[in-house]
This record gives sequence, structure tokens and C-alpha cells, in this order.
Amino acid sequence: MIKSVCVVITLFICMSCIKEPINVVSFPDKLQLLKGDYDGYFEGVESKYRIVNYNDSIGCLECKLIKLKSWRYIIDYLELYSQNISLIMIYTPKNEEKESLENLLLENMIDYPLYIDYQQNFLKTNIGFDSKKTYLLDRDGNIIWVGEPIYKKRDFIKLTKLIRDLCG
Repeated sequence: MIKSVCVVITLFICMSCIKEPINVVSFPDKLQLLKGDYDGYFEGVESKYRIVNYNDSIGCLECKLIKLKSWRYIIDYLELYSQNISLIMIYTPKNEEKESLENLLLENMIDYPLYIDYQQNFLKTNIGFDSKKTYLLDRDGNIIWVGEPIYKKRDFIKLTKLIRDLCG
């Protein structure tokens, strides 16, 4: 009897920890622009579609930037459709990593906009957002596609095909 009650309680606790999948992505006010054409904060993007990639500070910062360099292929592809689609890269470094992040960006010649979210406001605003995935959104933040285009070739192919179909 006691064993059954423990199993039920454990299952209930585990079920309450499961995140519901997210359907719409919202952007908080305080995403600081680290690189790009201007300094300031995220003010929204007017393009029809957005690709959102979020990177937290867990693990090695330099390793995250190696991943960032892998985005070059997707960024080059996006240049063909820059009128209709924007890339939003969000990083959540620890405060003491800001200078290191800026230096690594310069060393690696990464010249596209990156947004910094020190307080993890993006994740707090978007409960259920899987920070290991990349999201393709419409103008209203509705999720069109979720995948891992840097790590999975089939996801890269699917994303580039979707972009071509939507924006071409």
C-alpha cells in the first residue's frame, strides 16, 4: 500500500515537471544588442519570418561560439531572402563573460547581430522553449518549424527548403 502511494506521488511530481510544448514565441523588452548596426535593445523585427536560436551560459562559452560559426552556412543562405526573414541569435552569458564574448566575436569575425539576455527573460517569457532547438516563426511569433539545423543535416535541408518555399 505504502509502495503504491509512493509510486503515485512520484508519478504526479514527474508529470508536473514536464514542460508543455510552446506554440507562440514572445520577445521580452530587455534583450541587449551586442553586435550589429546599432547599440541598444531589441525593438522587434519587421520581417515576415524569423529564425530564433537561443544559447544559455551552461558549459563552455568558446564551444558555443564554435556552434555560432557553424551558422555561417545558414546565414549565407538567408542573405538570399533577407527582405523576408531575420535571424535572432540570443545568448545568456554570465555577467563576467561579457568581455570574453565580445572578444571571441571579434576574433572569429562574427559580424551579425547577437542579443544578450543576462536575466534569462526570454526563457521566463517563453516557458517550454527548448533552448537546444532552433525555431522558425511567422511575424506574429507562431512556430512554423522546430529543429536542429546545425547538428542534423535533415533539419538543415528541411529549414532551407521551408525558407525557399515561404520566401522564394
